[in-house]
Amino acid sequence: MCDIKLITRETEFKEIHLMDWDAYNKDIALHVYRIPGYIHSIGGRWGNNNYWCCPRGEKPTYENLYEFSGNVCNWGIKINESNYHKFKWNEHEILDSIRVEIIRNNKKFYHFNVNNFDYGFAKARKLLFEIHEHPISFNEINYQNQIIGRKIYFDKMPCLIDSYTVGSDRIIVKPDLNVMSIKEWHKNLDEYFEGDEMIGECLFSHSINWFRE
Repeated sequence: MCDIKLITRETEFKEIHLMDWDAYNKDIALHVYRIPGYIHSIGGRWGNNNYWCCPRGEKPTYENLYEFSGNVCNWGIKINESNYHKFKWNEHEILDSIRVEIIRNNKKFYHFNVNNFDYGFAKARKLLFEIHEHPISFNEINYQNQIIGRKIYFDKMPCLIDSYTVGSDRIIVKPDLNVMSIKEWHKNLDEYFEGDEMIGECLFSHSINWFRE
């Protein structure tokens, strides 16, 4: 049985480990630390919890360290129904639209459109599960560094991820010229091109295999 041991004004840290988690307290960005030996609570999600946090950019001290039992990154779902105007073949029409957004730390992370509210919610729940199980650690502060330059298979072809913008749901891929030629690339993936430019592909496309050595 572990004993509770809190940080005091006299505490001198012999060991402290910065986590990569993109944790927030409302709009305040946090750095989370694991401090061995300083357990502030026992049980629940964290077990013998020795995680502490302070605002990013500040040196952890007795004055600014808080016990941390929160989310390593905040996720959410936003669903909006709306109407839009369509003009086609000289006819005006008002149609319905449902936009679903996956929210990460109060900012749009990914979005898609559906025709049914319940289906949109179910798809969003499934997508959140996939995000948490994904080989990219989306809970980390600089998760995008794990995406750009990553070796993948795109439609079974060896490729590299050329670009990705945070908050976008698109990536641009390019051929891995160490293992294939431009000729092979165009021959097998011509449908994905507009001229000489590769069409942006969904970050969660089933055409992508993220595991390539």
